[in-house]
Amino acid sequence: MNLSYALKNRRNLLHLLKNISDCHVISNGRIYLVGGAVRDLIMEKDRIYDLDLLITSGHPFEYAKCLKKTISVDRIIEERKYNTVKLIAEFNGEIFSIDINHTRIENYANPGSLPEIEWVDSLFYDIKRRDFSINTIAMSMNNDSFGEILNYSNGIDDLIGMTIRSLHEKSFLEDPTRLIRLVRYKERLGLNIEKRTKSLFYKAVSENYLKYVSKDRIFNELLKCLSEDYSHRYFESFNCLGLFNEYKFDTADLERYEKCPDKKAIEVSNSSDKILLKILLLKSPLFLMFNMPANYKNRLEKHIENSSCWKEAILSSKSDSELYKISSSIPDESLAAIAFSSYTENDLWISINHYLSTLKESKTHLTGKDLIAMGIKPGKRIRMLLDELLRCRMDGVISDNREEEIKYIETKLGRNV
Repeated sequence: MNLSYALKNRRNLLHLLKNISDCHVISNGRIYLVGGAVRDLIMEKDRIYDLDLLITSGHPFEYAKCLKKTISVDRIIEERKYNTVKLIAEFNGEIFSIDINHTRIENYANPGSLPEIEWVDSLFYDIKRRDFSINTIAMSMNNDSFGEILNYSNGIDDLIGMTIRSLHEKSFLEDPTRLIRLVRYKERLGLNIEKRTKSLFYKAVSENYLKYVSKDRIFNELLKCLSEDYSHRYFESFNCLGLFNEYKFDTADLERYEKCPDKKAIEVSNSSDKILLKILLLKSPLFLMFNMPANYKNRLEKHIENSSCWKEAILSSKSDSELYKISSSIPDESLAAIAFSSYTENDLWISINHYLSTLKESKTHLTGKDLIAMGIKPGKRIRMLLDELLRCRMDGVISDNREEEIKYIETKLGRNV
């Protein structure tokens, strides 16, 4: 089988791979495209921007420096322990992430431990160390066989059968994060779990193999799930498969958010941190067990503790100024999560949308300097008067213009307040 046919309609990717191939001039060395990119080419997926390259000789960093001379490389990230390099590169207007690795075998001293590495010059042995058969398919990038498929573990048969299959009996014990990865591939690609693999999966769950893995590694895998489109399906799958048995994810709010059209969602969500928003939508104490960034942990703790009270306070607000006072004390991601805890166009949604679209950026026309020029001494009174001005304007007591604000302050001064 040769994948040249699949690259004919992907001219930019084809030219990039040719450039990469031409740069690999090491005597007796071989270069291959492996993993997800090959799998997605076979499955005719639309977007292929993550490339995993394997070289059988030479040093990935030296190869990366050579490659930098032929394509536009934004940055090179080297991981010396694993003899790997990541490039972020631009090619004809498209951004690619390119991982360059040397072929290797891995040995696990203990369950869940990071592997000990042994460098080899064999693609065959490197393929055998991988997680699932669908990720073992390799494509030659060598001039004498460009596009040719190497299918050592029958991954193509599993792709055709829409099946995910682990490579060996100890796969989940060696690296328990593969349990989470199995769910990710299953949901992303719509795969069925092969019978033996499912049996091994349930054995790993019943014996809690995840206990062998650091909390950092588990959280990083969950982050990858949260980064996926329709990530609620991944957490529903965790529930169905019992992977985090003591914690059931309530995915209703996350599903509501992910199925909401963008034009509608923006009414209540102007956050750029979608990962944090998704964590708040799930509102699971499980995340607090992991070594999340401190701001994520603090925000989730406050959201779990206060979201019900915040919701009630927003619904009970009697005026725009009261809604502003309540909502401005709540982080934007929590506001969005509260809005998606119910359906669009209800009172809660309308109030949060009104705050974000109309009230949040409201400011008085007068400034502290203006008030000082009007004879008010610097101090707390300045802030109090500006806040009062804003409240009056929001509630329609005064009109939205500078003259009205001046008139209001002069009236206040005339009353000696």
